[in-house]
Amino acid sequence: MKHKLPDLNRPLFRTGARINRRELLKALQPAGDGAVVENHAAHYQYYDTFDWRLYFGDLTLVSIESGRQQNLVVFRKGKSEPVATSPGPIGSGFVRDLDPERLPAAVKRLVGIRRLIPRLSVFTDCNQVRIVNNDQKTVLRLTLETLCAEKPGRNGEPYAGQRILFHPLKGYENYQQKAAKNLIALFPECLDEFETFLHCLKTVGDRAGDYSSGINIELEPNMPAGQAARQIHLYLLEMMKRNTPGILGDIDTEYLHDFRVATRRTRSALSLVDNEVLPADVVSKAKQDFQLIGQMTSRFRDLDVYLLALPGYKSLIPAEYRENLDAFGQFLRQQRQSEKRNLEGFLAGGRYHDIITGWHDYLAGTEAGAGDGESALTPVKSMASHCIWKAWTRLMKKAKAIDSQSPKERYHEVRILAKKLRYLMEFMSSLYPRSEMKAAIKNLKKLQNVLGEFQDAVVQSAAIRRYGCEMSAAGIGDAETLMAMGMVAETIVAREQIALESFKATFDQFSNKATRTHFINLFSKDSLP
Repeated sequence: MKHKLPDLNRPLFRTGARINRRELLKALQPAGDGAVVENHAAHYQYYDTFDWRLYFGDLTLVSIESGRQQNLVVFRKGKSEPVATSPGPIGSGFVRDLDPERLPAAVKRLVGIRRLIPRLSVFTDCNQVRIVNNDQKTVLRLTLETLCAEKPGRNGEPYAGQRILFHPLKGYENYQQKAAKNLIALFPECLDEFETFLHCLKTVGDRAGDYSSGINIELEPNMPAGQAARQIHLYLLEMMKRNTPGILGDIDTEYLHDFRVATRRTRSALSLVDNEVLPADVVSKAKQDFQLIGQMTSRFRDLDVYLLALPGYKSLIPAEYRENLDAFGQFLRQQRQSEKRNLEGFLAGGRYHDIITGWHDYLAGTEAGAGDGESALTPVKSMASHCIWKAWTRLMKKAKAIDSQSPKERYHEVRILAKKLRYLMEFMSSLYPRSEMKAAIKNLKKLQNVLGEFQDAVVQSAAIRRYGCEMSAAGIGDAETLMAMGMVAETIVAREQIALESFKATFDQFSNKATRTHFINLFSKDSLP
């Protein structure tokens, strides 16, 4: 059988039975007159964030340890040559602690404030082969690697395959061509580092991209609304469960963020949809339960937010006052440590366990039927259009009624309505044309972002003043610290006015004829009468 000559810039790969050094040299014999073989071991540790940000950005980051050398190497999908190489270990896993000069901007942008965590270990037995000619000149260099993969936290190293890595020598390209022709029958695939990572993940029963903070729920238009509601809630519950270990391990702040978003989405679904499709007593109890979860996780998340914002707060005031905020940071960290114990106690306690277990048992153990709400058996697309149309109409009415003189609370109410509408549209997006739904959500996000900026300014300026009072009462910090905190609060207050001025233009765009027509065409015609 004649094989096509492979791309020599990508490693040759085989998944069949292992070949030994003797078989390799036999296949290479026509490429040269003699061979020198050296052996060593290497360890590849692949990293990504919990939500696979590098994978979704077509990148992979791997720590390669061989002998006394250790390097962090970044590869891009479809490319065999590294994008960047940096000496040393991964350290804390936060990009802020890695070499900023050697780390690609794309990695910093994608990873953000998340921690890089081990995703896969690959242990390799390496045979470095050097082919020499009659003059004892090296004409070909390559490495045969035998790969055994292991998922972090699991024992065992399943065989994942073997690969050939060519190390080109200038002036001897023809020897590499001959070697590739001789080896292609044994190594019929070409996998770059990104593809090798995915293959080895599969070997240990895992797959990249199995978690995302976004919503990806596939619903059928004619499925009963009661069944769809159960599917949505099970999806959100699974997000909460998957993030809980990261919260308890305090790996990074985004585990709790995603957990709380799933909690808020659950509460939104309960208030916007479930009153009509699930039993009233079930909905009432679930609302109380998830309100409690929101309350018990709120303070810890607030402390995370202010600690993350602290460098930005320092940039808001003159340089000579910035050190005065260090005591504020120390206070926040002390408060966080205390609140961490409360949060851990709640998440590990019986009350939370009963809520989550009971909710799961109800969702998984019941079906849509006569005992549910009056619209439980209604096709979900009709129900979705009805609920989205009603939520959009209410948002438009409330938003049109506010102006620059309206109380701050009215803006907050509009923000909550916009957020609930967005969540609802994300739940149901699979029922509508993807591109049109994406455009509608994008327009809604612009309005929500402006309202969020206003609310953040209102809440943060008040919170910083409140923290200042708490610190003063506890004897923490001095007059300079409280003055610097006051300066930050005043600067943030100024953002309120900027956000208010942006709101009118953003809402005018959101409520223009084109956007209104878009919503009408998408949702009103399928809505329940």
